[in-house]
Amino acid sequence: MVSRTIDDQPYKSYVLEKRDARKRFKQAVSEGRTAAYIAQTNSSRSSQRFSVSLNLEPLCKVNFILSYEELLTRKLYGYKYVININPRQIVPNLLVEVRIDESCDIIYVKVPAFRHTDEIQDDNFNSATENNYLAEVEHPKPRMARVRWSASPQQQKDLNKEGVKGQLVILYDVDRTSHQDQISEQYFVHFFAPADLIPMRKHVTFVLDTSSSMFGEKLQQVKEAMSFILDNLGKADFFSLVFFSSKIKIWSPSESTTPKSKYSDYYRRSKDDKKLTTAVIVPASNPNIAKAKAYLHNFEAGGSATNINGALKKAFKVAQLGKKASKTLESYRSPSQVEKHVPPESMIIFLTDGQPTVGKTNSFNIVNGVCKKLNKWKEVSLFSLGFGNDVDMELLKMLSLKNSGFARRIYEASDAALQLRDFYREISSPLLANVTFHYVKDLVEQDTVTRNHFPQLYQGSELVVAGKVVVPGSEKLSGTVTYRAVDGPAELGVPEPETIQPWLGFSPGFMERMWAYLTIQQLLQDATTDTKHAAIKKQRAVRLALKHSFVTTETSMIIEKPNGDTLVDIEPTDLEAAVSLFEWLIICPHEAELTLFQNHRFTRKSESTGDRTQYLRICSQEI
Repeated sequence: MVSRTIDDQPYKSYVLEKRDARKRFKQAVSEGRTAAYIAQTNSSRSSQRFSVSLNLEPLCKVNFILSYEELLTRKLYGYKYVININPRQIVPNLLVEVRIDESCDIIYVKVPAFRHTDEIQDDNFNSATENNYLAEVEHPKPRMARVRWSASPQQQKDLNKEGVKGQLVILYDVDRTSHQDQISEQYFVHFFAPADLIPMRKHVTFVLDTSSSMFGEKLQQVKEAMSFILDNLGKADFFSLVFFSSKIKIWSPSESTTPKSKYSDYYRRSKDDKKLTTAVIVPASNPNIAKAKAYLHNFEAGGSATNINGALKKAFKVAQLGKKASKTLESYRSPSQVEKHVPPESMIIFLTDGQPTVGKTNSFNIVNGVCKKLNKWKEVSLFSLGFGNDVDMELLKMLSLKNSGFARRIYEASDAALQLRDFYREISSPLLANVTFHYVKDLVEQDTVTRNHFPQLYQGSELVVAGKVVVPGSEKLSGTVTYRAVDGPAELGVPEPETIQPWLGFSPGFMERMWAYLTIQQLLQDATTDTKHAAIKKQRAVRLALKHSFVTTETSMIIEKPNGDTLVDIEPTDLEAAVSLFEWLIICPHEAELTLFQNHRFTRKSESTGDRTQYLRICSQEI
């Protein structure tokens, strides 16, 4: 929510469908009336940026107040909250106060050293060792924590002589073994993160772009990341290596690791790869890992084209071969290393820095071929990594969303290898597969349940499902969770939910807004993959967004005086900013005062703060 005061008179924002908001804004401009425009510009790695253009009367004082909501996602064993701080000057008083209210006991809170860049640091709970000496952490109650970070003018100069510029990172986790389900005002949310599970075996097919555009630092960073990834494969895992440019090469341990004199020699066996054998399904033993690392170390980039379709076609054939041959390959191992002949989870990690230039180049044909021919039953998860700014991210997103995975951009920076490393950490340990939540029809409105089927649950993460109960005020929730674990198929009962009351620190409507957010996010995502029903899904998303005042790719926000003299239009331009206003990077100008309230985990600013609520105030000089 954005509100502002004009000459000490407050005006609140409201949401309209994007075309209506744009029409009203343009009309105001054409009539020469006072108007304001807020638009999202290019986003940085960890932030969404918004520019503000104002046309004000002389001697007019304007204050903007931003209040937004963000759903934190659990990754790598905890939640990460990043605050961008950049007042662009030394200020007399610089203070950040964060209050965390949870429905479960807080296990730990950690504040790593202040970041001077948005590049990845070793600030995960398992690796962060340097604390932030400017931060104070209090734990007054099991479900409450406070973080107070302040810097005097001299301490600000010590961080940066021109003023603090960087990120304050807060890491924490909660105990999900109790109160997995929460219910309030007819809506429920189910957080699923079971403890003490044994990771499943996996077969990972790495598909690496080695075209000439990868030459130099890019390929070196990929090699560095792959060395870490290979070293961290489980002893019961399998892996395959596929290299591609204009041609496709599949590696096997029997090959020499001696560098070739010509780039084309690397692909000498490409014709032989047309008939795949189990030699390319490689057990992750120490000798095989050493051979693969040596081969990668000696590999060179080259080739003038990018055969994405050919590489994916070959990769899915390798993955399918791995599923069929897993029982045969298990003969290489002792019985103690085989978990009841449950086949390993199959995943493809596909990395490219370009667009398809040879073979099939039409995005629709590539996606259609993969989904309908190569992975019809969604037995293989596809994770796509776009390296740099020249990659077709929309194609990668479509491919991954339709094949039980996700796509991510790898930014060209000195930490690219760490970006790849942390991506792999997120998916390296599948705990459960084919996870489905079933709720009793008499208790839950089935058409309100958000996405309830998930291909995998990974170690250190959680699954979130929300919905609406049939009877208002009901505190009953019953059902089962079915899944496949390391020992085979199993199921769990849905535990009794904890009733969340507003007076316990949670704002009214909190649970309904979380349900609406998840539903809108799902509808907009489905609209990108289901072109046949995209319009219907977008319409449903718009209706929910208007009802709950969410800014999405289909809705905008305006502010106006009662007489219509002032309008503000907020229009996201990136799908990643859809549904809510989150991760704002505020650059405070010298001539304005900005007050930023950051409300987390879907709570409104109120007298009683809500779940995962943090308040941040950044002020600079007034006009």
